Amino acid sequence: MEEFSRKRARNDYTLLRLWQIGLKDVRVPVQDLLDETIRTRMQDYQHAGIQFHLCGSANKLIQAAQQCSEHLQSISSFGLITQQNEPTVTLPHIFSTHNVWLSIASTGRKNDGLYFHSVTSGYKWPLTEEATQAIKTWCDTRSFTFKGVVFQLPWESDINTLHQIDDWCESQGISASVNIKLAKENPALGNFDDRAIGERIIAAMNIANASTHLNLQLDTYADIDRGYAPRNGLLDRHFNLRPSAVSIKNWLRSADSK
Repeated sequence: MEEFSRKRARNDYTLLRLWQIGLKDVRVPVQDLLDETIRTRMQDYQHAGIQFHLCGSANKLIQAAQQCSEHLQSISSFGLITQQNEPTVTLPHIFSTHNVWLSIASTGRKNDGLYFHSVTSGYKWPLTEEATQAIKTWCDTRSFTFKGVVFQLPWESDINTLHQIDDWCESQGISASVNIKLAKENPALGNFDDRAIGERIIAAMNIANASTHLNLQLDTYADIDRGYAPRNGLLDRHFNLRPSAVSIKNWLRSADSK
């Protein structure tokens, strides 16, 4: 026993709640794979049936894939987050064995004359021309397995926008992963309406379930209760299930029983 050293504790509630809800694919930043401690924990999650969608810039993804090539079994797909007018790079052959989703970073925006200091990922509907051009630019290299494009759906947007994205995907012959944002556009405002959050998530799941082109991302898993863009997630700060998580769990169980 070392009385005067820092004791490290591990929070297994994140994994437990994933099991309880029925979620099997988790989006994480590329830095997680580069961190030895977190990487080892990701392997534990993999053995428990959890896969990871690894997102980051092209250079960071290449670095992670090369340095951690023997640890990619837990990675289900890559999220390539680009910048506007960013020059393309040729991705290593290892990317041909994983699906790659093409996204874009959006930094800051003006709304009614106000500047919001925020960073989000995903093309904002209906910026389909930008997405189409990015597909052409990046896929000319054909050095990876292109899965589709990431769009983001702000909290204030009509959830039925998913139907329009689905129709566009049908016309392009591709898929879309839609980031369902629970944060409000103005990062100074919080979103703590559990009922509205749950209803929006279930509505999105119903639309995606009826489509062969749509995949959903959810932002965020656990509550963000301070700083910019505070919002409720699926878990509260004690890692107990919020009503939205219970709704998802019931929906998934109902779908599995059919």
